[in-house]
Amino acid sequence: MKSIIQRLLYLSFTVAVISCSTNDEVCYSCNESVNEWAHENIVSIQAMDRQAIVSLPGEKQRAAFRVQTPEKRKLLWKNKLSQLLNEAKSKEEEKLILFVDNFASKLSFDRELTDREYYDFEKELLPLVEKSGWTKSEMVYAFGTLQNGKKKIKNDFFAKNSSIKKLSLNLVANAEEDPDCNCKWGWCGDGSDCEDDDCEETNLGCGAIWLGSCTKICGGNPN
Repeated sequence: MKSIIQRLLYLSFTVAVISCSTNDEVCYSCNESVNEWAHENIVSIQAMDRQAIVSLPGEKQRAAFRVQTPEKRKLLWKNKLSQLLNEAKSKEEEKLILFVDNFASKLSFDRELTDREYYDFEKELLPLVEKSGWTKSEMVYAFGTLQNGKKKIKNDFFAKNSSIKKLSLNLVANAEEDPDCNCKWGWCGDGSDCEDDDCEETNLGCGAIWLGSCTKICGGNPN
């Protein structure tokens, strides 16, 4: 019985750490000020459409996504994919976007994808990206951000330069325009610039269609 209690206590401690070390019941961001903003504005955030969300600073975009219901998260991504499909310039691009759209249609958006699900998804995705002629950066912007299109825009949420690892984690956490936690599965910048430093894991908001956890500091923008 004692060992069972000890394991339960350890599990409770682990959950508390993953929850960004706050006393909030739900953690929307490991950036304290962004987390407070999300808790104070839940109703108005849930009323936002995709265009309103992408007008926010980067870490607030992620928090706003986490605030939404699973149904709304799915609608946001279906809207983004529909916009990409309307702008497709070749059959190869259409096939790529439809693959991701069909994949998203089968998901509930109420949990993160497992490692196996991500592996299987990318095993089919990457050859389609190559056939479409897209760069890794275009793939990241298309399927790893809610912004319009597949190119960098002014309100870009990837870290501004690759020297970010030289900053302390405290400085990074206080830079609201940049995300505290970004990388998983190579969906950071050009897909190769995840820094070595870990940061506190945040559920959702990273990776393909934002169903991955955020686990690394991201250094550098895609070109």
